[in-house]
Amino acid sequence: MSLIRRIWDVWTNSAQEELIQMLDEFAEDYSQEERFLSVFGLLEDALIDEDYERATLLFERYAPDFMRPVDRELFFELLLDAQYGY
Repeated sequence: MSLIRRIWDVWTNSAQEELIQMLDEFAEDYSQEERFLSVFGLLEDALIDEDYERATLLFERYAPDFMRPVDRELFFELLLDAQYGY
């Protein structure tokens, strides 16, 4: 995906769409973390179902300990945006 298109998507996508896109990016960034990758289907289902509490619990439990703080913070910020419609 081109950088310009990704920037455009950030400005035009909903928070829920951005969360799903982040999962795709995490699959690349954290591809060695099989435990984390194993719950991506559950995370995506929770996001699609707008079950943000379940998504939060799954992410907190399975996200790698070495995950970049900016990735973790952005994911939780987008979860709040999706949940409360910011």
